[in-house]
Formats: sequence, C-alpha cells, structure tokens
Amino acid sequence: MMYVKVHEIFRNGIYEKIVAVCDEKILGKTLKEKGVDVFINPRFYKGEKVNSDGVVEKLENATITNFFGDESVKTGISSGLFAWEDVILICGVPHAQTAKII
Repeated sequence: MMYVKVHEIFRNGIYEKIVAVCDEKILGKTLKEKGVDVFINPRFYKGEKVNSDGVVEKLENATITNFFGDESVKTGISSGLFAWEDVILICGVPHAQTAKII
C-alpha cells in the first residue's frame, strides 16, 4: 500500500496540483547514508492509503508529482509518467519527480 496526498495551490494566477506518493513502510522515516539525511515527511505525503489504481486516479491534471519508495516508483513507471532511467536512489530508496511545463 501507498499514501497519496494532493496539494492544490493557486497563487499569482497560477494553479499547481502537486501529487505526493510514498510507500507506507517508509512514511515518517529518516533515510541516512554517508552524511545524507532525508525525512519522509507525513505532512507532505500522508493522505489517503491506496493501491496503484488509487494513485493513478489522483494523477489526472497533476502539474508536479513526487514519488518515493519501490512500490510508488513502480506505479509511476507503469502509469507512463517516467522511466527507470529517470529514477534516482536516495539512501538506496527509489525516488522520482515530474513537472509539467505549460
């Protein structure tokens, strides 16, 4: 299972729909490796607990996406948002972001 949270922002005439997705097992954890600390912040990621289909439903009209964790990144890839070549590892955990330029 994963968490998906939608952040909708309208500022200075610009609308952004940010979709944050992370694996349930890493929510709230701090990843540490070689002096790098990355906190998987529940304030940003914890929304609805969903499966892959639930994530894909939330992606419609997203302008920015943020995926963290194995299952989440696999869902982003299977939805066609990005490829494995676009994924980075942070402390061994897959991570990907997208931004729609309009």
